Amino acid sequence: MKHIDISGIEIDKDSDAYQEVKGLTGGLTAKTMQAQTEVNIKNMQDMQAMNAENLAETMRIQREEAQRGQRLQTESNFMGAHSLDQQTSVLHAAAESMGQMGNVGGGDGMNPAGMMTGMMMGGAMGGQMAGMMNQIGQQVQNGMNTPPPMPNISFFVAVNGQQMGPFNMQQLQQLRQNGQLIAQSLVWKQGMSSWAAANTVPELASLFAPPVTGATPPPMP
Repeated sequence: MKHIDISGIEIDKDSDAYQEVKGLTGGLTAKTMQAQTEVNIKNMQDMQAMNAENLAETMRIQREEAQRGQRLQTESNFMGAHSLDQQTSVLHAAAESMGQMGNVGGGDGMNPAGMMTGMMMGGAMGGQMAGMMNQIGQQVQNGMNTPPPMPNISFFVAVNGQQMGPFNMQQLQQLRQNGQLIAQSLVWKQGMSSWAAANTVPELASLFAPPVTGATPPPMP
């Protein structure tokens, strides 16, 4: 025999040996697929845990910054009230001294020199009191007009099937410019029940608004 065409050889698929080999190879394939699935699930769980830790840290920093701003505002108000108390005490002491000046020179009679001095000091204190009240009123008004710090909103973004983030608005703007964030990209932030397309989230609507073109003025009369 000089030549054998093995393509013409058929395997007896009903034999016990074939069934045994088929069972072994099928079991190995199933185990391989199961192991790969378990690895993918663990990687996903690890990534979700990392993202949850990052989000928790971001929220902690935001809470601390907000509390710090409130403490600074409270301390500023306290310092203003303390300054008012101190100035009031000084003016009260000066008023008592002014009352005593009316009796300069002794005796029970009226002292013109003391009265004139008291009137001059009274006018000076009145001007100082008015200036002090204006200053306190201005400080209170400035405190009322100071807006609270803007909230730092962070979103997670699904990029190429991977969960990325969290990103703040400035970072999301850069992703939008780079083409990594599109209108149909899925996003999520704390408080949302599920992932949603980016262009359906009100906070991100401005990222996908069409550019405003220059208005054409009407013809001149």
